Amino acid sequence: MEKIILKRGLTVSHIFKVREGCGLGGNRKSVSVAYGFLGKMGCCYLLADQEIHFDWDLFDRLRGARNLPAFAVRKVTGVGNPSGFKTGLFAISHQLGAASDKTITSALRTIARGSGWERGLAKPRQARH
Repeated sequence: MEKIILKRGLTVSHIFKVREGCGLGGNRKSVSVAYGFLGKMGCCYLLADQEIHFDWDLFDRLRGARNLPAFAVRKVTGVGNPSGFKTGLFAISHQLGAASDKTITSALRTIARGSGWERGLAKPRQARH
């Protein structure tokens, strides 16, 4: 994702993610970090289960200093439990302005709504020294 999609600014109109193994190329990270880039990738639809292991540190590293386009996630319909977890079809709407950590957290919560993964998705506050 970092070396091809983000670096080249490629469009990914549809994403399908169910029952991931949290390997992301062997580094033990979740592919759900891509959810923070739905606006940047120009994604229109996401078909995904509720499992989210969002890594804010990895997201911040991949985002760097760039502003990401604002977006919102809306659940269109449920599609059963093909992965063993509730799965839904989500429409991505692109909005004016830049995405904030708060709007990204809102999108994550929409995807994970009603699951144990919904808790703890907000960005942890930075420790003050």
